[in-house]
Amino acid sequence: MAPSQFAERCPNRKALIDFFGNHMQRYTPPERYMTAIFGKDVLSGKKKLLKKSEIRWVQNLPNWKEFSATRIWSSCKNRREWEKIKNYFPDCDN
Repeated sequence: MAPSQFAERCPNRKALIDFFGNHMQRYTPPERYMTAIFGKDVLSGKKKLLKKSEIRWVQNLPNWKEFSATRIWSSCKNRREWEKIKNYFPDCDN
């Protein structure tokens, strides 16, 4: 079956996730990214999914200050371009 035929027959995103995740034992992205086009690309070989056994899960991620949302937000507000772009974010002028 061609990738386009498979994607056309696949009823929804959850079925794609079930097929790749449970039957093929591959890690799948979140449901919002699992589209018919993404499924076609995986089946045709344009994109690849990792084997579940190759994934190393991270637990207890350290709280690094340089990746803090508070730090990133404050550095954005201190840039001189902030006056130009703040109109795009009317609720975030704190």
